[in-house]
Amino acid sequence: ITAMWGLSYYLRKKSNLEFKLSTVRLNKNAAKSILAIGISPFAIQLAASLVQVISNQSLKTYGGDLAIGAMATISSISMIFLMPSFGISQGMQPIVGFNYGAKKYDRAKKALQICLIASTCIFVIGAMIINIA
Repeated sequence: ITAMWGLSYYLRKKSNLEFKLSTVRLNKNAAKSILAIGISPFAIQLAASLVQVISNQSLKTYGGDLAIGAMATISSISMIFLMPSFGISQGMQPIVGFNYGAKKYDRAKKALQICLIASTCIFVIGAMIINIA
C-alpha cells in the first residue's frame, strides 16, 4: 500500500522527477536473480506471519484479549534477548565468509565458536533473569 501511495506521487506529475510507466521494462534476467535471492526470505516472513495469525486466533478463542496481551508482552521481552544474538550472527557472517574464502578455516571456525558462546551467554543470562523475575 505504501509503495502504491509513493508511486502515485510521481505518476500525478507533482514531482520534479518525470516517471512514465511506458518506459518501465522488465529485465527477465534481473528478475530471476532477484527472485532467486529473495524468495527464501519472503517465504520465511510469510510463514512467520501465518504462525502469528494462527497463534493470535487461538489465543483469542481460548484465552481472550488478556491472553493476546500476555503473549505480546512475552514476545517483546524475548526480543530483548533475541536481537543481540541476531546482531552477533549477522556481524559474524562477513568475518566467516572472508576467512572461509581466504581458506583460513581455523579463523572462520574460531569466529563461529565465539559467536555461539556469546549468543549462548546472552540466552542463559536472559533465562536466568526471566526465571528470577
